[in-house]
Amino acid sequence: MNLGRRGQGARGLLCALIVLAAAGPASAADWSIKGSVSQRVSGDDNPNLDLHSPGFVFGSLTDVSVDIQALTRTSRLNLTGDLGYRYYTGSGSDGLTNRFVPNAGISFEKDWKRDVLTASVNYALEDASDLSFTEIGPTLQKGDRQTISANVTVLHKLNARNDFTASVGASDVTYSDVDNVDPYRVYTPSISWLNRQTRLTDFRTTLGVDIYDYDDLPNTLNYNYYLREDVNTRLSKRLRVNAGVGVRLLDAYIDNLLLPGTPRDHTTSIGGLANAGFDYALKESSFSGSASYGLNPSTDGKLVNQLNFSLGFQQRINDYSTIGVSAAYTLSGDPNGGGFNERTMSISPTYSYRFSQYWRMVAGYQFMMQREDGQTSKRNYGYITIARDFVLLP
Repeated sequence: MNLGRRGQGARGLLCALIVLAAAGPASAADWSIKGSVSQRVSGDDNPNLDLHSPGFVFGSLTDVSVDIQALTRTSRLNLTGDLGYRYYTGSGSDGLTNRFVPNAGISFEKDWKRDVLTASVNYALEDASDLSFTEIGPTLQKGDRQTISANVTVLHKLNARNDFTASVGASDVTYSDVDNVDPYRVYTPSISWLNRQTRLTDFRTTLGVDIYDYDDLPNTLNYNYYLREDVNTRLSKRLRVNAGVGVRLLDAYIDNLLLPGTPRDHTTSIGGLANAGFDYALKESSFSGSASYGLNPSTDGKLVNQLNFSLGFQQRINDYSTIGVSAAYTLSGDPNGGGFNERTMSISPTYSYRFSQYWRMVAGYQFMMQREDGQTSKRNYGYITIARDFVLLP
């Protein structure tokens, strides 16, 4: 079975959303145009988290971004554009490309009395990466990854306590100058029911399937069906918690390369899904944490079984500056069993300072360590960004 080689699904949604957006807010809307210009410099001693580092890489990213928004009483149109120029130098930069990096997005929202339509399309060109775990970026590998994604969501308000949502998304991912990575498409239809049990507690039931269609030699096709139940509740003025459980069924199909023309090889596996998290807010600081278990796509699109833990802290020092730190730990393994063969951890402190209404600065550092099949690799990455915000049309 082929679900649309060369990404007809994502491109079809792209065309439909452009037409939809063109019919959205027009001259009667309230328009605003904002943006920023920024310069980031960075240093990385092991960009790909290799066992033996190829050398140090100095990076520079010069970026201009624009956000255009049009509002009416019942609709919103948002256009975003971003153009950056990346430059790398250093002993570990061989094969990295200095080039312009464009990104763009369009989203449209329309409200009726009991229904809400939301649609979006995004395009991104970024550094390719063989890492499935990244806190701050860019993470480097020779080559680029291009992603076109689209999503349409319809929400129907059944009554004051219950909403029904149907959503469908599509993504088309291609690579350039990257070895041993295949293009693929993802389709993500789902339906969900939100029940506001009380003023402080919500329940959500979701049924969906994530379909991964790969352009590899055996024409791999994965259906990841899932059913999950999530609860979100506020236990106090400062503390909010969430939790969820579910079940998933992975259906995988590949061509039999040894016996062409025979039925496709088919394997099935059943597993669980689970997640939990909290947010605790004080007057000048906040804490957050989460844990999750289930199938997740790595950056090359392959499904892996993952157990994730994360913690975060943020402290407002004064009206101008904020500090924060985040930490994460991930265990990854084959979705068909065999346990976790990869362990990755990171810790990332950050500091931000606003010089004035329009000028700001962010500095950060990340230490990452990965252990796979008994071997350990480490990475140190630091950056500083200075940005100037602007308002062309308030």
